[in-house]
Formats: sequence, C-alpha cells, structure tokens
Amino acid sequence: MTDKSRMVFLAGDIHRLQRLYDAGTPEVPDATFDRMMDELIDLEEQFPELADPLSPTKRVGGEPITGLVEVTHDSQMLSLDKVHTLEDLEEFCLKVAEQLKQNLVTYTGEVKLDGIASTLIYVDGKLHRGATRGDGKIGNDITHQVKMIRTIPKRLRGRGWPAYLEVAGEIFMPIKPFERMNNLVELAGLKSYANPRNGTAGIITQFDPSYTARWPLKFMAYRVAGQNQVADTHAESMACLKEWGFRVWDPEELHILTHGNDGEVTANFELLRKYCADMLAMRDKLPMEIDGLVFKVNEIALQNKLGNRSKHPRWALAFKFPPQEEMTLMTDLDFQLGRTGVLTPMARVRPVQVGGVTVSNATLHNVEHIRRLKLKVGDDVVVRRAGDVVPQLAWSIQGRLREEFSPDIPDMCPFCGGDTVEDKGGSLFCIGTNCIDKIKKLLSYAVGRNVLDVDDIGPAFIEKCVDELGVRSIPDLFNLTEDKLELVTKSEEAALKKMAALAAARHQTLDRLIMSLGIHNCADGTSATLARFYPSLRRVSELTFAELEELPDIGDVVADSVEAFFKQNPDIVDQYEAIFAVEAPPAMVDNSLEGKTYVVSGKRFGNRSRAEMEDYIQLRGGKVSTGVSKNTTELIAGLEAGDAKVSKANKLGIPVTDGSQYN
Repeated sequence: MTDKSRMVFLAGDIHRLQRLYDAGTPEVPDATFDRMMDELIDLEEQFPELADPLSPTKRVGGEPITGLVEVTHDSQMLSLDKVHTLEDLEEFCLKVAEQLKQNLVTYTGEVKLDGIASTLIYVDGKLHRGATRGDGKIGNDITHQVKMIRTIPKRLRGRGWPAYLEVAGEIFMPIKPFERMNNLVELAGLKSYANPRNGTAGIITQFDPSYTARWPLKFMAYRVAGQNQVADTHAESMACLKEWGFRVWDPEELHILTHGNDGEVTANFELLRKYCADMLAMRDKLPMEIDGLVFKVNEIALQNKLGNRSKHPRWALAFKFPPQEEMTLMTDLDFQLGRTGVLTPMARVRPVQVGGVTVSNATLHNVEHIRRLKLKVGDDVVVRRAGDVVPQLAWSIQGRLREEFSPDIPDMCPFCGGDTVEDKGGSLFCIGTNCIDKIKKLLSYAVGRNVLDVDDIGPAFIEKCVDELGVRSIPDLFNLTEDKLELVTKSEEAALKKMAALAAARHQTLDRLIMSLGIHNCADGTSATLARFYPSLRRVSELTFAELEELPDIGDVVADSVEAFFKQNPDIVDQYEAIFAVEAPPAMVDNSLEGKTYVVSGKRFGNRSRAEMEDYIQLRGGKVSTGVSKNTTELIAGLEAGDAKVSKANKLGIPVTDGSQYN
C-alpha cells in the first residue's frame, strides 16, 4: 500500500470510527483509535503535500450527531494535545518556560475524566443552554437533557457570578451506579452499554429527557470558558465555580522551576513525577473512570500570552495513563472448574499489553455472558483490565454484528465427562458425582483454616487421599483408619499425627460445617446467617425455599442453591451427624448494636483481632459487611486498614473509628 493510499484508508476509517464513538457504540478501544490517529499525523507530517484538507486530524472532536439540533459555540472548544511519557510531559514544561521566558511556572494538576466534554451557559444566574463539544465549533443542543442531571445547578448559588457565564466540563457516570443500571437494562431486554463513557455518549443524546433522568449522570466542571473570566488563576476560578454550585476536582498547584539563574536546565520535575505516580496509584480507587491527568498553566494572563494552536491550547496538556482496554484476537475458549462444580468460561486471547501487563486470558463470568456478547472463537475482541482485577472480555467486534447466535456451551463437563446444568443466573455446573477435580478442590477448601481448620492436612495430602485411597467426600476423609492413612504417609508416626488432627476437627460450629458442604452461593456470610437462625444442620436441610427467602441477606438465587443441595444429597446430614459434634454458638450478649451495619478493616484493634472485633459486633446484634456503602453505620479501621475504604467512608460522611470505644 502506498503512503497516499494508507493516508486515505486511515482517514476514512477514522471518520467512520469517530461517528460510532460519538453515538456511544465504539467499534475499537480508545488506544487503537489513538494509534491510528497518531499514524495519520506522522504520515501527514512526512508528506504534507499529500494531506487532505478535510483530514480528521484537522478536527477538534467528533461531528455533531445527526437528528439533534446543532448550536454554534460562543467560543471554540479546543481539545488537548496529549503525551504518554513523563519525558514528553517534562519537555512540555520546558517549552512553556522558554516561550514565557521565565524560569518558574505554576501549573495545576487535575484528573482527566473519561466522559463527554460539554459546555453550559448561564444568563443572569440561570441555566440557559447545554451543548456537546461536537467538532469544537458546532455541537448538539442538550439543554433538556442536562436539566435532568442533578449535579448541574439550574440556578447559580452564592454571589459574584457574572451576568454571562460559560462553563466547560465533563458529563460522566460513576462506575458502580452505571453497572447497576446497566444490569437492570439488560434484564429488561433493552440496549446496554460497554462502559460508562459509551453509556454517557448514548444517553446524553437521547431525544427523551426522561430517559436521561433514569441514568446516574454527573457533571464536573473543569474550566471557565470564553472571554468572561472570573479570577486571575485557574485554581481561583475553580474555587469560584465550586462556590456557585458546581462539582470540581480541586486542582493541585505544582510550582515547576525549569532553569537556574545561569540559564542551565535544573528542573524540579520530582514534584511532577510524584504527582503522576500518586494519581496513577489512585486511579482504580476512584468512583469514576479517568484516563489520565490534565496540566494547565495556572495564571490566566500567561494562558492568554501562550495562546492556542488550531486544535490545542499551548498552555495545557493531557498526560494519558496506560490504556485499560486493548483489541486482540480470541484464540480459544476454556472452562475453569470450581469447588462447587461451577464451570467458569475463560477466553484465551493473543497476548496483548493492557495497563502495563501482558494479558493472555480474560474471564467471561458465566455462559450467559457468552450469549450476551454473541462470542465465538476467532473474533476480534476488546479486553479490559482495571487494577488487580482479573482481565475481562468487554465485547466482540463481530458479535455486535451477529443477529442470530448459538453459543458453544458444553453439555458435558470438560474435566470428568459428567452432565452439566445451567442455573437461573446463567452459571454452568458439573453435576457429575465422581468429578475428581471438583472433589479435590472442595476437600482442600473444607480442611482449610477458615472452614474446618484441620491441622497438618493441605491440598497435597488431599490429592493423595483422593488418588490413592478413593476418598470422595468429607465423611470419607474423617472415616479413614490409621492403616489407610499410613499407606499415604508411609510412616506410623505421621499417620497417628493425621488421625489426631482429624479427631480434633470433629468439634465444629454449625456455620463452619455448612461452609464445608460446598453449597454454591453459600459462603461465610450466608452460613453464619443460617446457623444464627436455626440450631442444627438437620433443621437447615429441611428449610423450604420460602423459609430461606425470609432470612436476612438471602435472596432467591441463594435459597434455590441451598434447597437444591440438600435434595441432591439426602444422606449428608446423617453422615455429618455421625462424625461431628456441633459446638453451641456463643450466646448473644445484648442487642445494643441491632439495626446497625459495620465494616471492619485492618488486622488489629487494640487487643482484638479482626475476627474478635467482628464477633463483638455480631454478638450484640450488629451486622458486619465487607464493603462501605451509604448503608454503613461505621467503619472500624484498625492496623493496616484499607485506604480505599477509609477514603470512601470519608466521602460518604460515614464515621471512621479505631474501635477503641468497644473495648
């Protein structure tokens, strides 16, 4: 392909992809689009005589959406030039210093939200118009839609605002509220979205404002636009907007000295580097998606002195974080087997760098996820990775075009050849009674410290018992004789030690016995609830679906799992009663904490361990939850408490204590 042909191809494809992106239905991840645009820019710089005047590189943003009313911006909404390395960011600071002919320049640092750039106009303190950026000169009128966004003031608060005010900002959706709403939309059979940014783009351009109102859209202001400035610095103007009712990201002021008195480059870039590193570390703890940082010269007068290029201001720059989405090829589909028999699909993909990590596998949650994505081996797929979370397969390029789809879901377990069954939630299970892999996983889990806590018995010993002694269940394990154990241990002394460990583990609390059964969806919290309300394993086994649903924190999926397990294993209660002596649960002390929900984070709380602190709460009628939410009464933060939980509690106004008041 000639250089001219490549330029024509790239320009046409970029135009097409930009239209899909603006409509909230992107075909490729942002990183792929950016690389295509960078390649076209490089070609146009090498061969300027071949460049098309209508090239997408000449546009500021996307085109206005067809069908919506177009509006001309009072002042052009420029896009930001971007860099991906600290070296390029430092080079930007050096150029600014040289252009201004001054050694010390103050910048502001802010997050770069991954949403929809928009502008709001206020006349005499009232919201007059809202518009998308569009191509920077012409955007779409979204006045009716933005009036449905609660974080956008319809009338300015406080005093001191000008009669005419133009505010630039980003419309976005926080991650968790987006996921909840997206799931509801999927269940209703309506259009769902790949991520919060795509959802925002699709929703904000809906003709029906009442539909917009159903979604958790937010607005964060990032600049006073136009000629009517309200302060001498950007940081001061953000403080004004905050006072007038806007949400803003409080800018971090960074004083960067680039040259010494002798003119030598003696930049204090350590400050800049530390800010970038700190914000990158915070990225996955934020409630909304960000794709980088924005640095701006703080003084408005210096911004005006530096001026603008055709597309970008010279006084601001976007520092892009490593992408969290990349496109690759799905090469195979495997299944992972869990201790309860759940078969989790796992996509094998051509290795690709995502967020600084090489990804070759991506989870698919369950088989319903495969149906929703209309996914087949050989598809071009988008892989997403955030923080330490297992990479996920976000969407399939070809899947979006398929109208009819029949998924490749096994009707036999890939591990044992037994039958499989799909539950109401779209999870696939092996129901084979002699699935060796499943048995090994369940037994290893059951003897672990958090369940039956059997000393000196771990996964390696369990594997030998299954392979060499034919052990298939917890009763089989606990009924092993000394002679049988010696066949595995090869030593009488070691066999006696194993016998003693198994004997010591025959005294258990009811909640641990329930956990050891390996009931799907029945972890420590559900087991504790069942044990708190019913005195014996036999009584738990007799509970009906209706009785289970009446218990706190047990819904229809969990109730269905518990009821089905005991129907499928009618002899398990007799077997457990012949082996285990159930210890009486600790008696309730009082109900002083009833109706309250606590989150416990950390290792030590004075003289108490985490488990002891949780017991203290539960024995007084309180509930212990794993995550901070608006329903949390208090976060008890001990030694090495999680920073993210403390930060979220502070943002929600939830009390954070060290638990000393409960000593």
